[in-house]
Amino acid sequence: MIEFLLPILIAYLIGSISFGLLAGYIIHNVDIRKYGSGSTGSTNVLRIIGKPTAAIVLLLDISKAIIYLKLLNFLLPNNTPLISTLSALALLIGHIWPIYFKFHGGRGIAPGLGILLTINPIIGILSFLTAIIVMIISRYVSLGSIMGTLFGAIFLSFISFTKFNLPISNNEPIEALYAILGASLIIWSHRKNIKRLLNKTESKLGEKIKVKNNE
Repeated sequence: MIEFLLPILIAYLIGSISFGLLAGYIIHNVDIRKYGSGSTGSTNVLRIIGKPTAAIVLLLDISKAIIYLKLLNFLLPNNTPLISTLSALALLIGHIWPIYFKFHGGRGIAPGLGILLTINPIIGILSFLTAIIVMIISRYVSLGSIMGTLFGAIFLSFISFTKFNLPISNNEPIEALYAILGASLIIWSHRKNIKRLLNKTESKLGEKIKVKNNE
């Protein structure tokens, strides 16, 4: 039981590391949760602090998912698809509701992409490209993120249920659990963004937010 629960707990604790929030405190001495969308993700970092920091935060949030899931397979001899899937979901939950920061985190896009790239690199890359294309056309990061998430969820579920042969794929049916629940968590975390998109009040890509230093 410990061997089953411990990787999931550790995944949640690692997911709870909010690099965007830490970057805001260290680089700009601000709590980015008080500005913009209130998210600790790289998009809000981009609007508040700038491109270089946002790029670093994005890479760190993606990497924490990839590195942990890879290490899990390496360090846990009896690792199973169920443990990996539940650990992936726990890491995503930690990012969205981090225990270290009063359960106020990001939207889950970056670690979600990292998890998808680990489970199935091809679908992960295609989901990322889908998101980028929608962002470029619409200028809405949130819309691109949602569409990329839906693309990944639909296609990962498809190959998981049908056993469709795709290169660099495990084709485990349990992966559909992550596809469905993970996408649901990410889209739920975007509910305010969806409301702003419908009201046409959502911030577009490139818009900056003024902040006060030394808050």
